Amino acid sequence: MAINKYNNIPQEDLLELEEYLNRNNKDETILFQTLKINIKCKSENQKKLVNSIKENEITICCGLPGTGKAQPLYSKILTPNGWTTMGDIKEDDEVITPKGNITKIIGVYPQGKKDIYKITFSDGREVESCDEHLWKVKYRHWSNDKVLTLKDIINNHSKKIDDKRLYIPLIESSGNIDIDLPMNPYLLGTLIGDGGMTNNTLTFSNQDEEVLELVGEHLNEDGYQLNKLKHSNYDYGIVSIEKIKISGKKNIFSNLIKSELNTLGLYGKKSEDKFIPNIYQLSSKKQKLNLIQGLMDTDGTTDTRRCSVSYSTSSKRLSEDFVRLIHSIGGITNVTIKHPTYTYKGEIKTGLDNYIINIRYPKPEDLFSLSRKKNVCKTYQYKNLNLRIDSIEYVGKVESKCIMVEDKEHLYITDNYVVTHNTFLSCAQALKLLKTKHPNKYKRIVLIKSVTTLKNEEIGFLKGTLEEKMEPFIDSFMDNFRKLIGKSRTKRLKELGLIEVLPIAFARGRSIDNSIIIIDEAQNISLENIRTLMTRIGDDSKMIILGDVKQADIRNKKDSSLGIIIKKFKNIENFGTVTLNDETDVIRNPIIKIIENIFENLNGQH
Repeated sequence: MAINKYNNIPQEDLLELEEYLNRNNKDETILFQTLKINIKCKSENQKKLVNSIKENEITICCGLPGTGKAQPLYSKILTPNGWTTMGDIKEDDEVITPKGNITKIIGVYPQGKKDIYKITFSDGREVESCDEHLWKVKYRHWSNDKVLTLKDIINNHSKKIDDKRLYIPLIESSGNIDIDLPMNPYLLGTLIGDGGMTNNTLTFSNQDEEVLELVGEHLNEDGYQLNKLKHSNYDYGIVSIEKIKISGKKNIFSNLIKSELNTLGLYGKKSEDKFIPNIYQLSSKKQKLNLIQGLMDTDGTTDTRRCSVSYSTSSKRLSEDFVRLIHSIGGITNVTIKHPTYTYKGEIKTGLDNYIINIRYPKPEDLFSLSRKKNVCKTYQYKNLNLRIDSIEYVGKVESKCIMVEDKEHLYITDNYVVTHNTFLSCAQALKLLKTKHPNKYKRIVLIKSVTTLKNEEIGFLKGTLEEKMEPFIDSFMDNFRKLIGKSRTKRLKELGLIEVLPIAFARGRSIDNSIIIIDEAQNISLENIRTLMTRIGDDSKMIILGDVKQADIRNKKDSSLGIIIKKFKNIENFGTVTLNDETDVIRNPIIKIIENIFENLNGQH
C-alpha cells in the first residue's frame, strides 16, 4: 500500500487525483507530439524578432507608425534651426511639421541600402525616397485623397503621371513662431528691392506714397527717416532723426541701418548680387510674408488679363532665395530667364539677365501690402492648389534610414519643402519553445493583456468567472493560437493549464517561473504597470512585450509605456528590442492597409 503523504486527503481521493494527473501527463505528451509549429519569417525584422525571443530573457517589439519614410542619408530635413540631413538627425532632435509646428524625433531606424527614386514636380522641385515611402496624392476623379506608397504610384498610376494629373498637397506653413530678426522683414524686403547700397549714403528710390509711408514708419521705430535728395523726384536718403557723430572706423557705421545691412552681408552689393539672408528663411510664416510683401511691393507685378503674379530680379542668387521663400509658405513657382538687349552709341549690347518668377499662391493678395497691387489680386484666387508630379525615375541603391516623429500626423518637411507618414510570430515561437522544452523548463504560456476599451465603448461590469470576464480582451490572442494549431488543440491547452490568462491586477505580488510570458497591447499599459509586469519574471522564464504605438487607446497617451521602454532597454544585456515596419513586416489582409490609410487621412479632420 502506498504511503499517504497528504494526510488530509482520503486514500480513495488520492488515488483518483494520481489517476487524473497521469492521464493529463499522457494527454500533454500526446498533444505535444501532434503539435506542428512552422514559423516562416517574411522579412529580416521578423527573423530578428524570432532570434531575439530565443536569445534574450525579455524581448520588446513594437510596430512603427508612419512607416515607409526611408530616405537617403543626404536628404534634407527642416528643423527649427534650419536644414539638417537624414544622416545627421537623431532621437530627441526637433523638426518642423507641414503645419508649421515643432515636433520631436522619437525614433531613428537605419534601413541599409534601399532602392531610391527621384520624384520631380511641376515647378522643378525634386525629392528622393524609397518605393515604400507614403505619399498623400490627389486625382481629380477621386472623391478623396489617397495615401499610397511610391511603389503603388509607379505600378498602378503611372499613366496619371504621364497625363500630368497626379498631385500632392502643399505645406501650409514652415514655421508658426516668430524669431528675433536683425531688421524688420518688410523694411529689408523694400531695401533689397529699391535700396541703393553701393555708395556712402544709403538711399531708397520709390514713387508710391503708400510704400514710402510704410518704410518711413519702420525707419522711425529705429530713429531714422527718409530725406528727399535734391535734384531727384524719387530718391531718398536714409538718415538718423538726430545727428550722430561719424565713426571714422572701417566697417563701423554711425548709421545703424547701414550697419545692420553690412552685418547681413548686403551692404555694398549691386542689384545683380543681392540675396535674402538665411536667417529670414528660418522665420515664421507671418515674418516671411512681411518680407515677401516688401519684395513684391517694390519689384513684384500683377496682371489682371493673365491673372498672374510675378517677381523679377537681375540676381540669380536672389531669384533662388525667393523661390525657396515661396515654397516654404505653400506656393508654387515657375522661373523664366530673359536676356535683355539695349543700344549704346549705336551698338547693341546685352544687359543683365532678368529672372522672372511666376507665382501661384492660394491667396495672392497676401503677397502684397501695396493697395493698388493687392486689390488687383482680389479678383482671382487659387482654390485647391496642389503640386503636380511630373516624373519618377530610378536612382539606385542608396544607404537610407527613416524617422518617427511625435506629431500625430507623423509628417515632416524634406528637400525643397515637400511633405512626406506582431503578435502572431510571438505566439508561434512561444508554442515552439513550450513543445521543445516542456516540462523541464517551460510549463506554460502566460498571456497578459491590457483591458483598455475603445473610445466611447465602455463595457461596464461583466458577470462570470475571471476567465469569462477576460475572454473579450484575450480573444485576439487565442485567434493566433487557433490559426497555428487549430481550435480543439488550443482549447485543450487551456484546459490543461498550458495556456493561462492573467489580468494585470492579478500579476502583482507573483513571481512567474518556468513560463513564456506574452504581454500584448503594451501601448495601453502605463509606465507604472509595465514596471510591475516586467518585474514579475521569475526563474527559467521568458517575457515578450508587444504593441503598436500607433494604436494607443490609453486615455492619456503620454502615459503609454511602449515607446519609452523600447528606447530605454535598447542595447541592454539580456534584452532584445525589435521595431517592425508596417509595409514589409506585418502580414495582414492587403485591404487593411487601404483602410488604415483612409482613416489616417481623416485623422484630425473630424
